[in-house]
Amino acid sequence: MYFHKTEPPLNFNYKKTGDISLKASHLGEDVYRLDYTAKRWKGHGSQAVLSPESLGRARQGSVEVRGTGFRAFLDKKLLIETREGEDFGVLGSKWVVNFTPEPDLKFYGLGEKSQGFEKTGTRTKFWNTDGWADFHPAAKTEGVTDPMYISVPYVLVKAEHGWVGILVNNPFPVFMHLMPDDTIAGGLHGALTPARRFCLGSSGGGPEIYLILGSSARDVTTRLQRLTGTVPLPPLWALGYHQSRWGYKSFADLDRLDRKFIEEKIPCDGLWLDIDYMDGFRIFSIDEKGFSHPSNQFQDLKRRGRRVVPILDPGIKADPDFDVYRDALKKNILCKTSEGLPFVGLVWPGETVFPDFSLAEAREWWAEQVRKLASNGIHGFWLDMNDPSTGAVDPSDMLFGGGRIPHEEYHNQYALGMQEASWDGLIRAHSAVRPFLVSRSAFISSSRYGAVWTGDNWSNRLHLRRCIPVCLNLSLSGLPFCGPDVPGFGGDADGPLAAAWFKTCFLFPFLRNHSVAGSREQEPWSFGAKTRDILARYIRLRYKLMPYLYNLFIDQEERGEPILRPLFYHFDETPGVPLSGVADQFMVGPSILQAPLLEEKSDSRQVVLPGEGLRWFSAADGKWIDGGRTVQAGESAVSTPLFIREGAVIPMQEGVRENPDKTLAFVEFHVFLPADSQAEAEYVYSFDDGESFAYRKGFRTSFRLTAKTRDKTLRVEIRDKKPGHLPCELSFVLYGAFDKVVLLDGAKEAHLPTAKSSWDFLGRKVGIGRTREFLLK
Repeated sequence: MYFHKTEPPLNFNYKKTGDISLKASHLGEDVYRLDYTAKRWKGHGSQAVLSPESLGRARQGSVEVRGTGFRAFLDKKLLIETREGEDFGVLGSKWVVNFTPEPDLKFYGLGEKSQGFEKTGTRTKFWNTDGWADFHPAAKTEGVTDPMYISVPYVLVKAEHGWVGILVNNPFPVFMHLMPDDTIAGGLHGALTPARRFCLGSSGGGPEIYLILGSSARDVTTRLQRLTGTVPLPPLWALGYHQSRWGYKSFADLDRLDRKFIEEKIPCDGLWLDIDYMDGFRIFSIDEKGFSHPSNQFQDLKRRGRRVVPILDPGIKADPDFDVYRDALKKNILCKTSEGLPFVGLVWPGETVFPDFSLAEAREWWAEQVRKLASNGIHGFWLDMNDPSTGAVDPSDMLFGGGRIPHEEYHNQYALGMQEASWDGLIRAHSAVRPFLVSRSAFISSSRYGAVWTGDNWSNRLHLRRCIPVCLNLSLSGLPFCGPDVPGFGGDADGPLAAAWFKTCFLFPFLRNHSVAGSREQEPWSFGAKTRDILARYIRLRYKLMPYLYNLFIDQEERGEPILRPLFYHFDETPGVPLSGVADQFMVGPSILQAPLLEEKSDSRQVVLPGEGLRWFSAADGKWIDGGRTVQAGESAVSTPLFIREGAVIPMQEGVRENPDKTLAFVEFHVFLPADSQAEAEYVYSFDDGESFAYRKGFRTSFRLTAKTRDKTLRVEIRDKKPGHLPCELSFVLYGAFDKVVLLDGAKEAHLPTAKSSWDFLGRKVGIGRTREFLLK
């Protein structure tokens, strides 16, 4: 597989396409399916699960088919069109669609790619790789590894009159050219026509393309997410801080970690086990030397508030004395070669065979193995090496479908099959509680099975800077539950670097501290007292903001809203405040803007504060700053540029959070309205037990809170109350000096005290007005 080469459109035939027909179907909400049909395309198709039934019927756009080409319109204005005369081409079973390369187009998405945020100039292939095994060490530490672990063939295009998402639901290697510069040796050649191409295609399989039209990136992204599958609401503990290291291998290791987190007063929900917990790297085994009574020991840690998350690799040790291997052979569920023999790779167990997840019976077998292991008190798994990684062995001889399906037809879907089967296994073991899965590789619709992380990264500034655009584009591509290893997997992080990573990533959807064996230890207390205090501060702040994070995941499941969002997701670009290329700032939900300092030894930076006429509250110094401009912002040893938009209401846990306890029924509502504000704040707060599926049956409490100011009076109203779970105890923290605060709850009206003490956001003593009320008691 040539990772860095793609099929050039010049070699395709654009004339002999008379046997090819194109049909466009409207699925709802300006989502259109384009089907090209011809006898030349054979294959078993994509296993991605799409849900067009989740879309409403309204539309503002249209798609016009012209032979094998098409044009897309929004409000009767042209958004995008194929290139006349070269709209669709074939090269055997390969195919390509060429678009007119308008100069003002901008490109985002592409799933997991490391070439920056805005993708103009990118030429790429979608092929799941094992980054550390498949690339030179210099590329993985200081260069670009493309492709990466995750393949989502999707591009989000900003056009003159709107936005369009293009999803290629094809399991074969898909390629995209997003107007790259195809000059050779500095232009020592004849002119190219056109000089820059915008095209996409695949090496095989029938073209199944989805166009998603919208007036904003938000419209397109939420429609894509609902089409490919929103993230099922995770258990609350999955949103906490997680501690991992390649080298934890025993109950003694986990017990030591638990006691140290208590001693340091740092909350932590998950203790993770890498490959050393197994017996000789045999999957579904537990080493008796490390865990004498695993079920009792895992349950003991759970009672202390720590969940154990073990790794699962797909590779099975080819050992005749290993019962899992013998059973897999007997069930005939392994990947085969063209000779009908089990395909053998070289991974951690040595000679290794692989389940064929393209087969329903293999997924059933895997789910049952997961059930048995999870019955020991395990509620989450870490799915690794599922690219699939085969070590030094070329995977092209690894066939699927009982040896009938060529490798390239199922390779990118392998992780999806493993995710589905692992999810089913956890449900079988614990039917009443929500599973938690984190996967290294993924495909279209992997969002239905939880989280992904960005694979084996490095403890340096380059990977720190990259984690923001990588996770923003994953969020725009339908994989919003994501995050990197913090403060980097490979190499050695020092204290300042570790602090920078935590300041950047403390509110990412997934937060795990993970490091490679042999590297410097990087638990929060491993860098000295000064760095420990910084890391503890931001871990605790994550737990303080847990009600806000949890409600973002509720919005994701119900409406498809991502957790991390680029600035243009909520704000319009203006000539004075350009947003399309901002790759080092991001929104956490609609209200929190982060602009971390990413460069070494820097103490200030330029920050884009969008929104003409909007003010932002600076958490570092408590000042209100006008938006619609760029400002200079600094940081101290403990602070980071963090801003809250005017009109925001943010639910938080009370006080400083020093353990993993989470109390969603006892909430501080921080109301970010200065006394002279013309904005109206509104927030819908919802909560449930944080663990079960009971919320799907209505066991969830929710209410709407609105707030507005007039004549130095703040009026807070509680409406739309739905008491499906527990009553909620409220307190308020205000960020303006008010003479009067009035709380309206139905027919009841209460006047609240307005203590005028100093403001606070980061978990110290709160002020500027505080009161406590009971709701739905």
